[in-house]
Amino acid sequence: MKRTAFLVLAAVAMLPTAAAAQIRQLPAPPVRPAAEDCLPYNAAGLKLVQQGTGWVLMNGAESMLMQSNKADADKALALAKQNTAHCFIGRNNQRPDRKRYIAEYWKGTTTPMAGEDCVNFNPATVNVYDRGALGWRLENGPSYLVLYDNHADANRGLLVAKATTGKLCFIGRGTSNITTYYR
Repeated sequence: MKRTAFLVLAAVAMLPTAAAAQIRQLPAPPVRPAAEDCLPYNAAGLKLVQQGTGWVLMNGAESMLMQSNKADADKALALAKQNTAHCFIGRNNQRPDRKRYIAEYWKGTTTPMAGEDCVNFNPATVNVYDRGALGWRLENGPSYLVLYDNHADANRGLLVAKATTGKLCFIGRGTSNITTYYR
C-alpha cells in the first residue's frame, strides 16, 4: 500500500507543472443544501395574542413568532394566512450570536401586501459567497441579502431565493422582532 502511494506521488511529480497543478486543484465536491426545516400549520388555527409589550402569532397553543407592535403583528398574521408552513435555515448553528444566522421563509403563495418593505434582487444572478469567519452570504451584485453559518445553509438559502420573484421582504424592520419572507 505504501509503495502504491509513493508511485502515484512520484508520477505527479514527473508531470509538467501545469498538469500537476490541474491534478492538485480539482474543485471540491459540491456541498449539498441543508435539509428543509419547516413547521406546517393550519391557517384556520392562527391568532394574535398580546404578551407584554409585543404581539405573538399563535398556531393553536404554539408560538410562531413575535412582533413588536399590533400593526406588524397584523401583517405577520396576514402573511401566515397565505401560507402553509413556516421554514427556517440555520436553527442548529452554534455561533454565539446564533439568531443572526437563522433565516426564515414561508411555503405557500405569498401575494403583495399593502405597505410592503422589500428589497429587490435578480433570482437569476443571486449567489452565495464564503466570507470567512463571518460566514456565507447570499448576495446579488453589491447587495448583501442574508447571512448563513455554513455552506450547506447558504445553498439551501440560494435554492429558496432562486425560486422567488426576486423580492426579500420584511415586517418589523427597525424593531427587535423582524419577520422576513420572499415573494
